[in-house]
Amino acid sequence: VVEQLKNSFLLEGGRYGDIPLIKQEAPQGTRVGQVLNAFVFIDQEGYLTATTLQPLAQVGQVAWLKVIDTTPQGAYLDWGLGEKNAVFLPRQEQQNPVELNRYCLVYLCFEERKGIYATTYLNDFLQDNASEFKQGDKVSILVANQTELGFKVIVNHRYWGLLYANEVFQPLHKGQTLT
Repeated sequence: VVEQLKNSFLLEGGRYGDIPLIKQEAPQGTRVGQVLNAFVFIDQEGYLTATTLQPLAQVGQVAWLKVIDTTPQGAYLDWGLGEKNAVFLPRQEQQNPVELNRYCLVYLCFEERKGIYATTYLNDFLQDNASEFKQGDKVSILVANQTELGFKVIVNHRYWGLLYANEVFQPLHKGQTLT
């Protein structure tokens, strides 16, 4: 924290300059000189902003997010940073139209001109072959959907995988994460 203003604190942002953090999101008793853990992102106006909230996913990750608003241009998804900081899912990035208050599986992207946005075109970002793993490695999986063979999963936000039905010993549901 490098400066305290009326409604916010400014955080040291290195080459990006000072980054605002609204006072309501700062821990009680925050002072200049204090070190805070913060997530920095580009807000809807295109400015860098900080929050002490942690997103449900970051750029380069897959997430199961709730649709909180729809417009003719696309949908807004709750990624854990509050309604006014929802992530945008453009209409052209939707394989199938999404519905209000339903969940969808998305990959978070970043482009300089678009900022952070979501897409449901997961195959553009996920690979089928994962030669880096060996038996016994721990991985993170996200359940994508149920198939005739078992459950299609996303491994470490990078690969498609499959859990065979005869090797699953607990109930699973779409969007569930496991190690």
